[in-house]
Amino acid sequence: MEEIFSAFRWPQAIVELLTFSPFQVDEEGKVLEAKATTGPKSLRDSAEDAARRTKFKPVLLNGQPIKASGFINYNFVGQQ
Repeated sequence: MEEIFSAFRWPQAIVELLTFSPFQVDEEGKVLEAKATTGPKSLRDSAEDAARRTKFKPVLLNGQPIKASGFINYNFVGQQ
């Protein structure tokens, strides 16, 4: 899973958790919809962008890929 975040800095002591309401992926593992529901608004756009760019392995049911939903948590940690 590749994660891409916008570049910006915040104090190293701050750790923020952003949670997404159920996100949806298609049969190929591409994120169709992701909306941050918790965490500071200043980080939500970056987290949503990262979620949309993430590619998951397809979810299989009886050997066939299906659309699926789940939850994503992103932890933002300040760099030293």
